[in-house]
Amino acid sequence: MKMHFLLATDISPASARMLRYVFELNRHFFAKLELLHVFDLPVAAVEEEGIWLKDHDAVVSSIEQNLWTFMEENRGAYHFDTNVSVVSGGVFRAVADRAKKWPADLIITGHLPGNKSTVWSSSGTGRHLLTHPPVPVLCVPEQAVLPPRIKQILICTDLSELPDQRGLQFLTGFAGALKANLSVLHVTVSNEIAGEEDEKIKIGWRQALGVSMIILEHPGHLSLSALISNYAAAHNIDLLVVFPHKHTWLDQWMLGSESGKLFDKIDLPILSMPMRWDVSRNEA
Repeated sequence: MKMHFLLATDISPASARMLRYVFELNRHFFAKLELLHVFDLPVAAVEEEGIWLKDHDAVVSSIEQNLWTFMEENRGAYHFDTNVSVVSGGVFRAVADRAKKWPADLIITGHLPGNKSTVWSSSGTGRHLLTHPPVPVLCVPEQAVLPPRIKQILICTDLSELPDQRGLQFLTGFAGALKANLSVLHVTVSNEIAGEEDEKIKIGWRQALGVSMIILEHPGHLSLSALISNYAAAHNIDLLVVFPHKHTWLDQWMLGSESGKLFDKIDLPILSMPMRWDVSRNEA
């Protein structure tokens, strides 16, 4: 499966581990990799009468060289068709923009489970990418096993809609490259009434992936994220797949995000998928 991986890095020890994870993962894909570094504009480096960076090209060139050195020191013996890119600005927006323009098939980012967030703050760019994926985003725990072991993939769905064909093809191709098994889980509540549309979506999942849907009843005393986490642990799941919904700021403040809560709680890699792919993305 030929893919483009985008890895944002701050050239830290945690990023070095993520880079080694990506190189090991690529044994299954033979992908192109881009290392992206987003830097801040220090006040002392900005002209007083403007907003441009002094010696911008020299700064970018220096960071690019550091990225190449960083890559060589952490790639091991495995080859990767690699590029580096350096930009300034907000990290999430820079990563999302680069993913769409390159274009990237998969953003890979790291996270540290247990970094709890509040209604007022986020626990980082990785969490925001997971809850707002511009393209598929693979969030990997900092202590993930090397080499990656992904043999059992669990897709979590609320039956609100079926992903578009491109997303389904991505999932089957991703699992096929890893030689992993796919399963689909839906959690019901006691008063839930299954409608005709729900049945159509269940049939769509079965036809697309060739697997029956697992129905799990919510016991009521656990959060949804805790229930899924417990199920994953009991059934040796190696990777969770989620399709986060787009919420308004008020929804996020009042209700939060189940994908975000799962990100905070679980120590498994999570693949976050956009429900609808941007058909205007440039093609390489």
